[in-house]
Amino acid sequence: MKNSMFVRLLVIVFIPLLITSITSIFVVKSVSERALEAHFLEITRSKNMLIGKIISEYPEPFLRSRMMLRRSPLKDDFRIFIYDREGKLAYGDINSPEYKILGDKLDELSNLTTRKILKIKGLYVDVMPIKSPSSNFKTLIIVFKYKNLEEFENIVLKDFPLILAFLIILSVFIAIFMSYIFYSKFNNSLKNLMNFTREIGNGNYNAGILGPVFTAELAEFSQALKILQSKLREQERVRKKISSEVSHELRTPISIIRSQLEAIHDGILPPDKDRIENLIKQIDKLSDLVTKVRNLTELIATELKFEPVNLKVILQETCESMRNLFREKGIDLVCDDMNMKEIWINGNREKLTIAVRNVLDNSLKYTQKGTVKVSILEEEGKAIISINDTGIGISKDDLPYITERFYRANTGVEGSGLGLALVKEIVELHGGKLEIESELGKGTTVKLIFKKIRGGYDE
Repeated sequence: MKNSMFVRLLVIVFIPLLITSITSIFVVKSVSERALEAHFLEITRSKNMLIGKIISEYPEPFLRSRMMLRRSPLKDDFRIFIYDREGKLAYGDINSPEYKILGDKLDELSNLTTRKILKIKGLYVDVMPIKSPSSNFKTLIIVFKYKNLEEFENIVLKDFPLILAFLIILSVFIAIFMSYIFYSKFNNSLKNLMNFTREIGNGNYNAGILGPVFTAELAEFSQALKILQSKLREQERVRKKISSEVSHELRTPISIIRSQLEAIHDGILPPDKDRIENLIKQIDKLSDLVTKVRNLTELIATELKFEPVNLKVILQETCESMRNLFREKGIDLVCDDMNMKEIWINGNREKLTIAVRNVLDNSLKYTQKGTVKVSILEEEGKAIISINDTGIGISKDDLPYITERFYRANTGVEGSGLGLALVKEIVELHGGKLEIESELGKGTTVKLIFKKIRGGYDE
């Protein structure tokens, strides 16, 4: 069974907290011990300087007779060991715990020639060589009493684990509480997004996200879902529109074909050549409409794959494949192959061929006699396919709507109304622009404008 996000969040918070707490115990304890050590060293240094000064300034007989060291209040805090110049212990309690702990180490320390403060086996030891020529004493060693040191550390450090344990427990409760607050808000936002996604999946493209989004990441995800919703809504609108328009466009030729065939079947009309040719014409119209609808649907539903494409090759091949159709109608198709430059764009060869063929098909359909000229232009990093005809042209009233799906100008020429709509869709999917210039009775110029690349690479 998968763990809930709240459990995972607790684990993520608790484990680092536990590691940090354990590390803190050792770090803080070490720091505290070092602070204590520094404190003891400072006390040792200040008090021992006084003892060293007394021993250096007063003659040895006087010290021995007066027993000043025994009567000094310093002896209550320290163990004092004095070695003479022969290396023998002149003063010190050999039965003390400090002497038993240090043992022969004191004899070694008595030979030091410079002052040192050391920590040996948990005891602070101050070694002071006595350089007074009038004194027979060689070395003063002062040791902080073992019992006092132990008691002092216990007093200072005994409550530390309890305090730290309390702080750890408090931190854990705070972490759990904050994790729960974070989880609640995050979970509510996530549930809202899940409900929103379900609504989209059920076809409700007008649903909204209820409530605020908790984090920036969820807000970004929410925005992406809204964009997806918008695109799906638009595709649904286009699908319904195409379905409606296609059904309307199919109704007329299907009705004609059906009525003609029924009349022939019932013997009302003879199956003569003209009638058969009319039926074939209606079937061709249906076939053309289905092909263009399929191409348009593929453009909407499929992501195009782009590669470097030579526009000159596309124009040459398309012109050559359609030349006989233009010749049969008495139209001069001019593809200036000799003067065409090799211009490359990043595009889809198949779809670009469809776009050029559709424009030429329109020129063929709306030009009775005259010329259709195909050329390639370069202009400020742009590649421009220009197709100019001397056909019937397009009126100013029809020109703004000529690229809309199923729109047909009132020219008396039959068509699906999808040709230029498909061209516009293809050009825009290539990041390009479609421009149409026309004057009624004089002809039309269609320009397909793309970003040019050089030798297969972006300029």
